[in-house]
Amino acid sequence: MRILGISFSGAEASVVLSDGVRSFEARMERNAAGGTPGPLVAQVLDQAGVAAAPEAVAVALGPGSYTGIRMALSFAKTFALVRGLPLYAFSDHAVLAALHGKPEETLCVQHGGHGAKLYCSLWRVVEGLPQMVQAPRLCLPAECAPDIAVRCIGDRAHGASTYRWPDASNLVQLAQRAAACGSGPADLLCVEPVLPA
Repeated sequence: MRILGISFSGAEASVVLSDGVRSFEARMERNAAGGTPGPLVAQVLDQAGVAAAPEAVAVALGPGSYTGIRMALSFAKTFALVRGLPLYAFSDHAVLAALHGKPEETLCVQHGGHGAKLYCSLWRVVEGLPQMVQAPRLCLPAECAPDIAVRCIGDRAHGASTYRWPDASNLVQLAQRAAACGSGPADLLCVEPVLPA
């Protein structure tokens, strides 16, 4: 399945069109060119040509740049609705858990938040798909790790240099995995950005 992935939650915005074998990709600093997804999507679709039209859309829900996420989500919802395509929507923490989690392992995903606080959530990977154990929240580092033994990943975790923020290609990989497992797309009207408590 050819999936158009749109990720605007990190410092770098990325758009990918991939069927798992062939990929077309565009990137930019999120604040460049007005920071909207339109120019990157047009660039990727031009690269791919008419024969490689998207069959689904995937979008990153954050947490991260709230403005970037809102623009990407609005664009993805409209693009999917107008073209009658399914929409797959995942938090960036879910994508990180899917990339780095081992089966049945509980992961604590952490990344930079505001000031001394960080965004933190708990995940388990079940049958190849991330399952949320605890929703993302904004907290102090000492409050993030639960009382259970978990492995922490993300840019604020110990050994963080081995992890990079997920991009549109990682998002598309997770959407392809979800589609292959029969995990349905999101309800267009119910998809909202991730806003940590």
